[in-house]
Amino acid sequence: MSSIRLLATTVLLIAAPGFALAQPTFRAERVVSAGKTQKLGYFLALDPTCHTIGPITINMLSGPHAGRVEVAEGREFPSFVQANARAHCNTRKVAATQLLYTAPAGYTGEDEFTIERVDPYGAPLQVRYHVTVR
Repeated sequence: MSSIRLLATTVLLIAAPGFALAQPTFRAERVVSAGKTQKLGYFLALDPTCHTIGPITINMLSGPHAGRVEVAEGREFPSFVQANARAHCNTRKVAATQLLYTAPAGYTGEDEFTIERVDPYGAPLQVRYHVTVR
């Protein structure tokens, strides 16, 4: 099972009429095997009754140079912290949007790409994936 490290990087723009603060970009580190399709992560949006509150949209902001990224609909176990009202949802699989990556057979090296996840309320989140292929 892969682990994730998220590092927030923020770019500050000058606040003036017509300008806004830049959206932070989170960084996710992954290690994958060449020639295999692997799930890098998943996104979900649930209400307290464990039902989805709407679709998650994934936009590719910059594509990978070596591998292929796919978005698929599937089912996952959520991982809400115990203090969250939805923690009881962690015991069952729920609808989720999965992010899949496939590195070419025989390839070893680094790859990167950036996605924008937009939740059902329209809130965007940018994530830059750094993938090490072994």
